[in-house]
Order: sequence, then C-alpha cells, then structure tokens
Amino acid sequence: MMKLLVLACLVVVTSASQRFEDLGEEIASLSVDVLAFDAKLMDRVQHADERAAEMSWYTSRIDTMKGYGCKKDGELQCGGDKPKCISRLLICDKEKDCPNGIDESQCKIFTPVGSKWKAKFFDDTCTKRKPKEIIFTIEEYKVPVELLSYPEVKATGYVEASNDDFSYSTSLKLEGVMDLKPGNNRLYFNPPESDGLAIECIFNGVYDDHCHGVITYVTSGKPCAYFTMTKM
Repeated sequence: MMKLLVLACLVVVTSASQRFEDLGEEIASLSVDVLAFDAKLMDRVQHADERAAEMSWYTSRIDTMKGYGCKKDGELQCGGDKPKCISRLLICDKEKDCPNGIDESQCKIFTPVGSKWKAKFFDDTCTKRKPKEIIFTIEEYKVPVELLSYPEVKATGYVEASNDDFSYSTSLKLEGVMDLKPGNNRLYFNPPESDGLAIECIFNGVYDDHCHGVITYVTSGKPCAYFTMTKM
C-alpha cells in the first residue's frame, strides 16, 4: 500500500513538473512573439514617419510644379490651405513668410565642409572621360548675407577612369551654389572644364544622405548623363 502511495505521488509530482516545464516554454514562446510584435510595431511607426515626410515633400513638389501663378524662377508657392507667392530670396532667412512656414522648413546644410560623396554614373552620352564614379569632397560652404537661400559651395571631384588601352586619374575644382528651394534642394556646380557641362544634384528634402543628379549642357540645359550621389 505504501509503495502504491509513493508511486502515485511520484506520478503527480512528475506530471506537475512537466506542466510547469510546458508552461515555461509557452511563456518563453509568448515572450518571443511579444518582442517580435513590438519590433514590427516600432518599424511601422518609423516607416509611418518616413511616409508622412515623403508625402509632405510630394505635396510641396506638386505645389511648386503647378506654381499657382507664381513666377517660375523668382518666386516660391507656399501651398497649403492659403496659397501665396513669396520671393525666393526670403527662403531660409529665419523668418516664416509662408503661412505654413514651408519657406523655413528645409534649411539644413546638406553638404557640410569635409563631407565626402560618391557619385555613380549611368547613361553617360557626353563626358569625354566616361567615369563610372566620382568622389566629391566639399571644401567650402558659405552663406552670403545678401543671398541666404543660395549658399556658395566649393568642392573637389576626384575622377578615375579606364578603358582597354589606359587608365588615369585627375581632380576637378568645382564652384557653385546650393539652391534651398523646399522640395527641390539643388546642388549646382558650374562647368569645371571647357566642354560646357554643368553638374547638378537634387535632394528631395526628406533624405539628406543622397541625391539624384544629371550632367547638363549649360547652354541648353539638356541632360546628357545621370548619376546617384551618396554620402560616404
């Protein structure tokens, strides 16, 4: 009788132990699921912020492209609920001239002194070197008091190129401006050589670590090569 009682107790203890072990595994599994759900939730929140920023950019781009009666080169359309044209000289002057403040919304320094950028080229139909990439180093970024919306930028472009017969490297001295128009922040370099090819790259106002660029004929503005430039 005693043996049967001991055996029964062992069965109960073993069964309880197994249930606790199973419960522990279930809790651990639930904890993993909770952490995974939390990670997904945070990722969606982060992407929601990015999508909202992108939507704001697209809205400002549409308003800018439509113009709504503003002068194409000299004025900015504020957009929003109260459309208004303001002089582009008022952009980034630390005063909100647009009712929605968009004129002061994208005044960051996209190309700080010392920053390096790698441009990868494609569809190049005009440059004589046909480089696959150029490394740009920003040497100077100066904001003129009389032209706050057009900071002056100087840079050096390091070029390496090669073909079946030879390879070489050279550097280009570049001078230009950063046009701080919201939604269309444009880095523009005057032609560094006698071929009349200018370099420009547009930041969308959302991401400041890359821009999409073109090489254009300065006389006609016609693009003849394309590149994507990324901060190193």
